[in-house]
Amino acid sequence: MRGLMVSSISYLITLLAPLAYLVPLVPLVGASCLDDAVPPGQRKLLVNGNGESYPVGILQSTWAASAAANILARTLVEEVLGYNTTGSSATASGTVSGYYALTGCRDFNNVTDRGCNQEVRTAYHVYLEAWTSASVSDWEHIQTAYSSMAPRNLGSMGYVGSLSTFLPRSIQAQAYSTKGKALQFFRSWNASWNQPSDFFDSISSVSTSKLVPCNKPGSAMTNDPMLRRHVKWTGDSDGVLINNDVYSARCDDGFWWLPPSCRGNATLCVPWITGGSGWDEEQFMQKFTVFNMPIAVGIAATWTDYTELPVSVNMPFYWWSPDPTFLEINPIVMKFPEHNAREFREGLMTSAASQAMISKLISQDLMLLAPIVQSFVKNLDLPLSEMEAMLLDQKNTQDTWEEVTCRWMKSNRATWQTWIPDESECFPGFGLYDSVLQKFTDVRVNATNKIVCQACPPGTYSQKLEDNHKSRSTHVCLPCGQGTSQASGASLSCKPCQEGEYQNEMQSTECKRCDFGTYQNETGQVACKACPNTTNTLGFGSVAETDCGCPAGYIDMDERASFDCVQCGEGLTCPALSQLKDLKHGISALGEKFTPKIQKGYYAAQASPTAIFRCNSASLCSGGTPGSCAGGLVDTPCSQCRDGKTWTGNCCEDCGAMRQVLWFFAIFCMFAFLTLAYYLTTSKVTSKATMLFATMHPLACC
Repeated sequence: MRGLMVSSISYLITLLAPLAYLVPLVPLVGASCLDDAVPPGQRKLLVNGNGESYPVGILQSTWAASAAANILARTLVEEVLGYNTTGSSATASGTVSGYYALTGCRDFNNVTDRGCNQEVRTAYHVYLEAWTSASVSDWEHIQTAYSSMAPRNLGSMGYVGSLSTFLPRSIQAQAYSTKGKALQFFRSWNASWNQPSDFFDSISSVSTSKLVPCNKPGSAMTNDPMLRRHVKWTGDSDGVLINNDVYSARCDDGFWWLPPSCRGNATLCVPWITGGSGWDEEQFMQKFTVFNMPIAVGIAATWTDYTELPVSVNMPFYWWSPDPTFLEINPIVMKFPEHNAREFREGLMTSAASQAMISKLISQDLMLLAPIVQSFVKNLDLPLSEMEAMLLDQKNTQDTWEEVTCRWMKSNRATWQTWIPDESECFPGFGLYDSVLQKFTDVRVNATNKIVCQACPPGTYSQKLEDNHKSRSTHVCLPCGQGTSQASGASLSCKPCQEGEYQNEMQSTECKRCDFGTYQNETGQVACKACPNTTNTLGFGSVAETDCGCPAGYIDMDERASFDCVQCGEGLTCPALSQLKDLKHGISALGEKFTPKIQKGYYAAQASPTAIFRCNSASLCSGGTPGSCAGGLVDTPCSQCRDGKTWTGNCCEDCGAMRQVLWFFAIFCMFAFLTLAYYLTTSKVTSKATMLFATMHPLACC
């Protein structure tokens, strides 16, 4: 099953690699590998946005291929690209720890607490030889949980990892030359028409002291679920023992499990060993059974036994590559049917195991810190044969990895030179920069000056340039145009000015706000629009013509689209942006503070809302909306009650029958008095009476 495959890969990486012919990491002090190396004093540091400077962190793990790959990269970054690298002795205990290191976690080897919750800069930026297919779920978790810092995968190292059955190449060559048998293919092992034991030692040639007893608890030989699956998929019920419904492997001698093809005659069985508790034993028990292969399965007792037996005994064995352990016997991998992922998920493992992806990882911030280093890692493509050449060199000489990788670099310049990026091949967000004139340029062919890449500054953006230089494109930094701006560096575009803004200059980091008396209702504009004559706005950044209006003390008399600002007279309060329609309705769409109103003690009719009358009594005219009076009064200016009502001194009330009789009697008495006065007084008195009558309050009439 796939889960079992992944766990075995992880186990191998974390447990076995520390023993795989590693030597202490001793940096070459005061010496360079290449004759044309960038001198140490001229090497650069990374500089982040906070102004902090530090070396490129290149991390390695504990297995041999990781040391070879990462020290090779470290030397090239220092001596060819011209960057200082970290000389830290810290190593990642496995691929998952490498993930966390590139994420910026400070205690990346601590499985209990990786120390990822700190806002700190990333100390490690490059990690090669990561067995990523063994830890997919961990990678996905980091991408989700720490998305802003999660590392990036730049693809394969140039080879894949293999975990399978291998056999010495010399035996394969002998079988082919003498009997035409291609033992690297599983079909050549079918016992029905082949006898592979002719080319290998027998199981009796292996001392049982070097093997794990089949009944040892915790080994694959006593794994009940595994052996149940074996019987299910192969039908080999004779290959197991069942005791109290618990399955265990049948090992007649206590150490070797024999497949059906040689179970009846152990002398025909070819010995095969794995290590640990039985790495990937399940899939090969299935293969040896289904394909009728006479191969006996055993488990090496110790790591030493595992590494010595395939060298001292002619036998196939379980192994993985790249790894130096068995390179001296030049092993060749055995070929099985193409990997069937669906069958593996279900537990049927007769097809080949999937190959392991071995990847190149970088920190997320490396592209901004040193894009040329990222390009170098992306370009790095190391053939498996070259990796194995370095591994075997180190195993044979026991030299430091610095010495081994240096020898390889001197002998393989043509290979690694293809990994070195053109310094003028700029990534998006960067542009061509003349490091001598210290300014950006749009031409990268310059015989005098050094053209490199640099992040585009604020006010500019990065644009692709197709100039066919070495058949590759690059990027240049261009200024933001009028009507746009860009506040951030390393940007791919400029942002149009928003409504209420404009920009009439090039290469701007921000847009300007429209001034008083102007507005802008479109984006990306180079100027603001002026408000109509006699109008203004309340402040900066107005976004529509409706933001324009008459100033305080004036009212817009035009109820259509244009403006006619007229000064407000006595008795009328006009805040800024006052409009005649708002005065009539008593409310403004802009809110209460922008609504024009009749002042208290003044009156205006709805028909002529700006013809203001001063009332004799301020208490009778409430102000506000035109036509408003206190106490239910009507007419101009709040002079009488409606028909059928009378003034009581505070408000208009309905006229009752007795009240009407008294009013008629009072009027009769008044006329009687006036008639009598006519005959008893002179004309001067009469004139005064008329005045008196004329000045009687009309509110007294019902």
